[in-house]
Amino acid sequence: REQAEIIRRMSTPLIPISDEIMVMPLVGAVDAQRADQILSSILTGIATNHPRVAIIDITALAGVDADVANTILRAASAARLLGVDVYLTGMRAEVARTLIETGLDLSGIVTCSTLKTGIALSTKRLHDRTTKR
Repeated sequence: REQAEIIRRMSTPLIPISDEIMVMPLVGAVDAQRADQILSSILTGIATNHPRVAIIDITALAGVDADVANTILRAASAARLLGVDVYLTGMRAEVARTLIETGLDLSGIVTCSTLKTGIALSTKRLHDRTTKR
């Protein structure tokens, strides 16, 4: 049971890349149990670390159907409710198509084609906000 818990936590890591930015790389398939773990991990990580940006990277997801898209958007909405900017990276054409076809609301979520672009953009925006103060 302990090993299963460790594997489950490792499947949804929330990785701090700075004091203000955290990344959750999603790899493989997402089922109902993993969807719950994604939501729990992002909420716990935000409450513990207080980042200003959460990047959800879907580059390595096996596929994105309506259920997976809904899971990602639920996690993003929960993060936004906690005052965290959300970036969705790893956007591919087939994922964009699925998201549009499902009719899910992406307002308030920044999308980028690569994780590298998402990190650079979020870092720049945080820097720009800091220098304006």
